[in-house]
Amino acid sequence: MDRTSIGDSQKKEIHFDSDIAEFEQNLREANQIFDLFYMNKFEEAYARCDEKLSRCLPHSHMKTFISFFYAVLTLEKIVSLLPKKIHKLLSIAGFSGDKDVALAMIKRATELRKGIRCRVSVMAIQGFCLYFEQLMGLCEIDEEWIENLVEEYRRKFPKAAFVLFFSAKFHLMNGEPDEAAKEFIECIKIQDSWKQIHRICSWDLVWSYALKNDWDGASKYAKILREESPYSPATNEYQLAVFKMMQMKREDKSDKNAEVAEMMKNVVSLKKRYAGRTLPQEKFVCTRATQYENEGRIPIVALLELYYIWNVLSMTSNKQNLIDPLLNRVNETLTKLGAQIRESKFDDLLVLWLMKGVLLRNRNDNEEALKCFHKIIDSENKVIRDTYIVPHAALELGITYMKLERIEEARKWLTKTKSGYEKFLNESVVSLRVAAALRRLKQIECCNN
Repeated sequence: MDRTSIGDSQKKEIHFDSDIAEFEQNLREANQIFDLFYMNKFEEAYARCDEKLSRCLPHSHMKTFISFFYAVLTLEKIVSLLPKKIHKLLSIAGFSGDKDVALAMIKRATELRKGIRCRVSVMAIQGFCLYFEQLMGLCEIDEEWIENLVEEYRRKFPKAAFVLFFSAKFHLMNGEPDEAAKEFIECIKIQDSWKQIHRICSWDLVWSYALKNDWDGASKYAKILREESPYSPATNEYQLAVFKMMQMKREDKSDKNAEVAEMMKNVVSLKKRYAGRTLPQEKFVCTRATQYENEGRIPIVALLELYYIWNVLSMTSNKQNLIDPLLNRVNETLTKLGAQIRESKFDDLLVLWLMKGVLLRNRNDNEEALKCFHKIIDSENKVIRDTYIVPHAALELGITYMKLERIEEARKWLTKTKSGYEKFLNESVVSLRVAAALRRLKQIECCNN
């Protein structure tokens, strides 16, 4: 080997050693940022990310990692990065690929306890299972795995805001609103530098109190959101109005009528567009607020619709203490409406049958649930205004048949939901849930075969 070749080889070795040393230093600094994050020192973590970004090599792996972490720490700026069409974002996020493979890979990352990606993977999977899956999926998560992660990080970082936050959300998903409320409140008190956490906790506190029929508590946090959160003010205004309606119903008073009417009047004017589009749920509440102005609303119907569009009813699954009070209210209202039904209120009757079906399924009365959904399908020609009810009933039929492992009937109704209806309220969310259900149906078929 000539001297030139030896010199080149030595230079490569020196360069390689230098790369390893730099990588090790980057890992140490990344771990230090994580430590700041779990100590609730968000401003300091933010500053360290900023400093690190300015020193990273243009194409280094570390810059990619820090850029991701920087994005997490500047959550309020993410909206401005969204593409014009939401489905493109979902495609980029991997929903056009194999979800099970993605979950398996991230599960592996969480098991590598000493790996630099472990903690961020834990946060990512908790966020996906406890938020995205609850809002857009079927709420079918690996409960034992998530519970183990929650408990492990609760022991390691008992005062970390995000750890408390996910622990509280896990309680709420499990139908434990008392425990959830306690931890959400603690999460708010524990730090004051990152207000976005306060707002998300306030959002979940609304439902924690609502599930307990505590309309004062639900109104308190709905009001906080209306006053402090810049996101979807129309939704926050409408939800506060609905909880005020429930307060009036409980107290049998009408002194808040003028206040509720004023709130409903404000809802449409507060509508905002994100990435050029209106959120499906916000579009829904604006439609309902307009309806209130024109003909009024039945409080329990307005409340249960909110539960349904945010999939809050999923939190009642197998929880008799949460299901029974709601089911009793539904049955009482169905009896009253049935006795004095007017054509203009027929759609409200169908909404109640939809909610009753979901609640019955949540307590495993699947055959009775099917009767409720079929009753809606059979009344399709009588729907006056709320065209969203029938496709939602078809979706729930498909999910219920799938739960009973009646595969062909499940496929029939899920396919009909996917291709048989269009241009109805909340259509994009239904599309996501249908896709999740069909994917789950395919898994059941594979297991059976």
